[in-house]
Amino acid sequence: MPHLACAAHGGSFKVEESLLRVEWNLGNCVQWTVLANFGPGGLDAPMAAGRAVFEHGIEHVGPRLRIHPGGSCVSMDQHSTA
Repeated sequence: MPHLACAAHGGSFKVEESLLRVEWNLGNCVQWTVLANFGPGGLDAPMAAGRAVFEHGIEHVGPRLRIHPGGSCVSMDQHSTA
């Protein structure tokens, strides 16, 4: 995982109901986002920017995700600084 070598300390997280959203800026124009459902029911959430690198218990429903109980999604978004 070459991007992890550039990871900055810190990041941000947000909890809404049973959905956890965590974001890290890796300092090389890459952002990692983790969405995880820790509740007993499914949740709808907007898709994170970038491409998914891991999904479990996820359904794509238009521009949103349906995250089943115990489901998670990790995405990586690489932006340009130009």
